[in-house]
Amino acid sequence: RLDDHVVSDEQVTELLAALPQSQGGLQPLAYGFYHPSPAIRLHTVRLFERIERNLAGARYVRSTNFFHQCAFSNLRHAFAL
Repeated sequence: RLDDHVVSDEQVTELLAALPQSQGGLQPLAYGFYHPSPAIRLHTVRLFERIERNLAGARYVRSTNFFHQCAFSNLRHAFAL
């Protein structure tokens, strides 16, 4: 699980470097919001929250499309994190 391995700011920065915004940024990870498994959705929310706490990561999260942002917000509230 990626959310268990991306803990520090340095690790978040490494992850963001592997997902340049010019090539979709966090979009491949955001598809986890729509996974049929609630566990996968929970891990995706945890990962996005960790990314959002990073200065550059917050910009990445804000740059996701409207539907991903809505899914993130709704799931965050559903999981009460």
